[in-house]
Amino acid sequence: TSMGSKLSPVLANIYCFLMEKSVIQKHLDNSNIVAYTRYVDDCWLVYKNDKKEEILNEINNFDKGYLHFTIEPMVNNELPFLDTLIYEDLDQKLQIRKYRKPTNSDVICNFKNAVTPKKYKMSVLVGEIFRCYYTTSTEENLENALKELEIQFIRNEYPKSVIKEKISEIKARHFQSRNNKLEYEY
Repeated sequence: TSMGSKLSPVLANIYCFLMEKSVIQKHLDNSNIVAYTRYVDDCWLVYKNDKKEEILNEINNFDKGYLHFTIEPMVNNELPFLDTLIYEDLDQKLQIRKYRKPTNSDVICNFKNAVTPKKYKMSVLVGEIFRCYYTTSTEENLENALKELEIQFIRNEYPKSVIKEKISEIKARHFQSRNNKLEYEY
């Protein structure tokens, strides 16, 4: 199916699921893969050192004509995965922090000039505050992510007081959603 087709993500998900049942499950069962997760076509796995090539070959041989995976190893004990940077801390424990590709622009819906209702602009802000929380594993990483968020939104002409107020409000609720429309209004 073509990209953008409503059927494409469903079929891609089914296709990757079939590969997982055939290849990944076997390696999970015999402990060659210690941890595995997938979002669409991005997979993250922890494997035994001597099994990397075997696992990659089996995945890529599942259907040579249509499925091809590559490996991105950790570099300097870091690995970008989706909106996170997985890294090994000083205690050799895996942590995550918010990650933005170097090519990512700071452009979002401009608060003053966008022809968009304010509730949508506020929902962008609220969503990004929660994203900071869910893409960090330490308090320090969360605070750094929220500082970067504040800078990005100020560059897009959001009032600093509104940003700080929303961050404080959501922190006071321990990042629990209110599950109502008031969340996105100001």
